[in-house]
Amino acid sequence: MSVTVKNDIGVNLRKMAQGLTGPTNKALTAGAKVFAETLEKNTPVYDSKKYQGKRGKYVFKHAKDNVVFSSPKNGEITVGFEKDVAWRVHFLEFGTIRQSPKPFIQKTQQEMATEVFETMVSAMSKGIKL
Repeated sequence: MSVTVKNDIGVNLRKMAQGLTGPTNKALTAGAKVFAETLEKNTPVYDSKKYQGKRGKYVFKHAKDNVVFSSPKNGEITVGFEKDVAWRVHFLEFGTIRQSPKPFIQKTQQEMATEVFETMVSAMSKGIKL
């Protein structure tokens, strides 16, 4: 007499993971929305009173008004700024030779880590009906 032991755990885990794609994407989107709202609040705005440049007054879009996030892909979502504005954001975050840094992105990451995690856990638990 013989007994065959079959390991179906890996197969079953893969099936479960495929069923979690929708709830995972919803949880990522919910976390990104919460983070994007706070990033928008923390983004500094230039009042254009101090310096207008050698070539006159430049009219740029405010970074604060251009916070966006991507669609979830491979378990990740990116929160940042639109392309027209993104190239300037690192000057604010890290500073220049004439401008001191204002690390608002790092501040937002530290400030929102727990809240984003809790939002994602809540959305995930609703998605899998726990």
